[in-house]
Amino acid sequence: MRVLVDALATSLNGSITTGVGVDALDRLPGGSVQVALSNGEVIAASAVILACPAPAAAGLTTQWPEASADLASIPLVSVTLVALAYPAGTVQVSAELSGFVVPRNAELKITACSYSMQKWPHLGGDVDLLRVSVGHGRDQETPALPDEALLAVILADLETAIGITAAPSDVRISRWDRAFPQYVVGHTERLGHIEGQLNLDGVFLAGMGYRGIGIPACIDQGRSAGVDAILHVLEHR
Repeated sequence: MRVLVDALATSLNGSITTGVGVDALDRLPGGSVQVALSNGEVIAASAVILACPAPAAAGLTTQWPEASADLASIPLVSVTLVALAYPAGTVQVSAELSGFVVPRNAELKITACSYSMQKWPHLGGDVDLLRVSVGHGRDQETPALPDEALLAVILADLETAIGITAAPSDVRISRWDRAFPQYVVGHTERLGHIEGQLNLDGVFLAGMGYRGIGIPACIDQGRSAGVDAILHVLEHR
């Protein structure tokens, strides 16, 4: 992910500031926003795109109390991602496949598995790489298991799903606490209510909390928010 962010930063023109947080947004007359940065700097912006998790966006939009409350109410669940490395050739799966998703009615705790060495060939070579996820709205116990117990569950599920019995040569566990939004019934209406308030003042949203969790969906949202921000600036010249 850092590679993607760095590539984006180097491709953009204009002034780019990194390592500085945003403390607050304040409304300004004429559909613009004042941005208070953590280094004490204050910027008057014609438009702002909040490409951050919904809870962070909620904290920054208190000048729009209803939108802030709606953002804070988007449900979040915890997910744990586990990367497993095996000697090349250990994982025997079709070369045409990039992984699998587990249906909720299956007798497994894992929710998905990516064959990373096939999904992203540059990650292969002398190792087979798998990335497994656990945790969803109805299972918050599995992602919270201690490392050893969690690994035992995952290895048992992988044996059931794809028949692998070998122990991995390396394991990396990444825990994402309350990081994955849940699009519950009414999410689209809630989002329309949020944007109906923020967009009028030049504040736009992009990210996994809104219209898709995957990287392609987030890229699409970023592009759409960029277009909306430009149109807002042109309309308020």
